[in-house]
Amino acid sequence: MVGCLKYLGEGKWNFKKFKDVTLSKKRTLCAPPAPPYGLFLKKVIY
Repeated sequence: MVGCLKYLGEGKWNFKKFKDVTLSKKRTLCAPPAPPYGLFLKKVIY
């Protein structure tokens, strides 16, 4: 999902393409996943 949002923000995809890909529920149409570096666990709530 984050990779798709990145493509949308960079202008590589328009909103229609983003909507079509997310509604299709096919991973093969998605953008590459976002890189894991820079992600961290901030809080855990039980």
